[in-house]
Amino acid sequence: MAKDLKVKLIKSLTADDDLLQIRMVEFNDKPRLDIRKFYVDKVSGDLKPSGKGIALDHDTWTKVMLTLGDNDNKIEKFLAPKAVRQIEPEIHQGEGDIG
Repeated sequence: MAKDLKVKLIKSLTADDDLLQIRMVEFNDKPRLDIRKFYVDKVSGDLKPSGKGIALDHDTWTKVMLTLGDNDNKIEKFLAPKAVRQIEPEIHQGEGDIG
C-alpha cells in the first residue's frame, strides 16, 4: 500500500460467491466511504479490489443516506423477493424513475 493510503475495514459481506467490502479509505487526506466488490487473483492468490464499486465523499454520502431514508419503504418493497413484492403503480415526472 502507498504511504498516503489509510484503510479501515467496516464489514465484509458475501453473496453468490461475490465478496463485498465496506471500507473507510483516506487517500491524500481525502476521506471516502468505499463500497466495492473484491476478487481473488488467480495467479497470486491475493484479494484485490475490482472496478465494481463506488467511493463516496461526505456530501455525497449524506445525500444518499437522506434519499434512502426518505424512500426506505419503497426500496424495501422493490427489493423484496417477487413472491412478497407488491409494487403499486405510480405516475412519476422525469426520466428513469422506478416506482
